[in-house]
Amino acid sequence: MYLSSFLHPPDRPDFKCTDWINFQALLEDEIPINPEYHNGVAINKCVENLSGAVLKAPAASTPKNRPHDDPWSLIPDGIQDEIRLKNQVQRQLQVTKDPL
Repeated sequence: MYLSSFLHPPDRPDFKCTDWINFQALLEDEIPINPEYHNGVAINKCVENLSGAVLKAPAASTPKNRPHDDPWSLIPDGIQDEIRLKNQVQRQLQVTKDPL
């Protein structure tokens, strides 16, 4: 059924974290500067190389695990400890109804 693809969309790279200098270097390495087009086969081969390079470069220059997937990891450890303590005290207040 087609609904499955909507429930589990394919992973897309997060281009906010892409190393654009590495991306450019990968494309420059894969794409010839002055290709010669003598016939249709050479043109097709050049287009295939270009397409392959454009598809491979983002995967190679973008990290797989995005740091902002877990917002908790962006909070410094000291503040995380304070939040945990606040939540613990809040739970205790809800159970005991004792303001101290």
